[in-house]
Amino acid sequence: MLKTAEHRWVPTLPHERTMTALEVMACRQGRQPGTGTAEGPFVHPFVSHGRWGVRCPECGSACQASRFDPRFWCPTCFTDGDPWLPVAWTPDCERAETALSVRPVLETRNWRAFDPDEPVAVLEAENTVYLTRRVKAVR
Repeated sequence: MLKTAEHRWVPTLPHERTMTALEVMACRQGRQPGTGTAEGPFVHPFVSHGRWGVRCPECGSACQASRFDPRFWCPTCFTDGDPWLPVAWTPDCERAETALSVRPVLETRNWRAFDPDEPVAVLEAENTVYLTRRVKAVR
């Protein structure tokens, strides 16, 4: 399983128990992330070193994404006023997670979800080549 915001921002304090992981992140940084509704342009998730992330369209900063909360809030620039942006998850996320999770080296677990040059089939083909080479090297 790839890491999401839920792995890092766990609601542990009593007042955080009704919050999502992203709301916990905002609260712990002393911010009030607004109404909680996501409006504006969609942002697209990516995988880097086995972690789901989202890049801010305003400042370019990246933050861990949540598979359970389809919103993004930038902890760097606070996304100018109305901080929640909607995250557009691709239907291929589960298949990509499966393909990336079998890779033993964390640094090779990367995927640009909405890049037309990198469909999940490419990840699966890379796995076949990489894992075959790895088995031959071990023998």
